[in-house]
Amino acid sequence: MRAFIAIEVPQDIAANAAKVQPELPQDAVKLAQEGKMHLTLRFLGNDVKDEQVPAIKEAISSIKFEPFAVECKGIGVFPNPHYIRVVWAGIDSGGRLEAISKELNEKLVPLGFETEPFTSHLTIARVRRRIDLSDFISKHKDDVFGEFAVKQGDVRLKRSQFTSGGAVYTNL
Repeated sequence: MRAFIAIEVPQDIAANAAKVQPELPQDAVKLAQEGKMHLTLRFLGNDVKDEQVPAIKEAISSIKFEPFAVECKGIGVFPNPHYIRVVWAGIDSGGRLEAISKELNEKLVPLGFETEPFTSHLTIARVRRRIDLSDFISKHKDDVFGEFAVKQGDVRLKRSQFTSGGAVYTNL
């Protein structure tokens, strides 16, 4: 199965971030659906086995942390402004999400998963072809989309299934 570890974004934050989507060239992007926006801490791949799920969930639940604030602000792109594949809203957690991701990586290696780098972000759109978004990025680089708290239990293992209506995410 295709699976990932993520934190769901509150509806008001997703709605605020989605407000910039109409300014993107609609023929060149696939917009992230507001109701499905999340912060991916770790993509596990397309071949996660059912037998691995309990150990992955145990790894997630073994990570302990106090609640902390996350601010969603600014617009950026991956991998760079000259070749854009993803348009994102920035996520500032004061390094807390990065620490959780690092600990997740450490706990997943014994389960057969490779270590992966992490950059906290909220995907706004995926880009299908080469476009210039320099004006869009400049216009929205200081936008603030809101703040929310992350607490123990918000980190979830999710299954992703592709359907004709788009991806369906299910908590495991």
